[in-house]
Amino acid sequence: MSKKLNQRKDATATEVKEPLVAYKYEDNKAAINVYLDNETVWLTPKQMAELFRKGRATILEHIYNIYKEEELEKDSTCRKSRQVQIENKRSVNREIDYYNLDVIISVGYRVNLFVVLNLEFGQQRY
Repeated sequence: MSKKLNQRKDATATEVKEPLVAYKYEDNKAAINVYLDNETVWLTPKQMAELFRKGRATILEHIYNIYKEEELEKDSTCRKSRQVQIENKRSVNREIDYYNLDVIISVGYRVNLFVVLNLEFGQQRY
């Protein structure tokens, strides 16, 4: 199984080989294939949602805010990949966003920060 991830418009497409690592939780409820390209890993929002056990909408909100706050630059941290998906018995071409390790770490920090804040401050409310 190979995938192509398009780099910035001025670069050529890069082929991503088989998954480098299949991350699996101890409870075996989720396994995420991690792809390596240009010395970093790439995940989709759906994969990040599985990794952090949050909803896809939550992950997308954090990604939106990361770029809005200019924490990271989208051009260097996001790539698009065209994939064929089967929907209602027909093939549909979709462009899927992949985000590199910088975005994954930023999203993970934000997701886990909210968990920590909710635990610490939530316990003090009566």
